[in-house]
Amino acid sequence: LLGRMDDTPTEYKTSTVLNIRSGPGTQFGPLPESPLPTGTAVRLISAEGSWWKVDVQGAGMPADLEGWVSSRYLERVG
Repeated sequence: LLGRMDDTPTEYKTSTVLNIRSGPGTQFGPLPESPLPTGTAVRLISAEGSWWKVDVQGAGMPADLEGWVSSRYLERVG
């Protein structure tokens, strides 16, 4: 459509070993797949302040893994 922005989600990667949590904050427990290794690819789903809900894209990670991470430990890819 004319004037429509690109629908491709922005990709990020973890800049350190990073817990992925069940909710947006440290009061929420880490998911069983935590921690994510450094360099794990993720896509932003939504945000609540500095906490981002992400879809994990990393190789070797479970399919459909979604959870919350602190955005301060993510680096934009590209």
